[in-house]
Amino acid sequence: MYADLARWIGENVAHRLLLRDIAARFGYSQWYLNRRFLLYHGISLGAFIRLERMKAIASELITSDRRIADIAVSYQFESQQTLTRAFSRQYGMPPGLYRRTMRAARLRQD
Repeated sequence: MYADLARWIGENVAHRLLLRDIAARFGYSQWYLNRRFLLYHGISLGAFIRLERMKAIASELITSDRRIADIAVSYQFESQQTLTRAFSRQYGMPPGLYRRTMRAARLRQD
């Protein structure tokens, strides 16, 4: 069940994901689902969603030419600045620098 939940989150990470909605979808209380997810994965459901969202954004930064502001909105961030703060905490650099750095690294590999 928890692997299915993790997969579903990965597939829906661009949508607004609220614990109460996820719990209702999978037929559990919020408390029970969050607690069991934490025990199974070693990370809270909210932290897992944030991590999956950042991974999806990082991938999109490398593979697309979409503006960072547009990516921010499509992943439920209020603004590019909000995304930049969250992304910098996770990856140690702002999204634009990450995009340039990772694309340059890919070019060197080719």
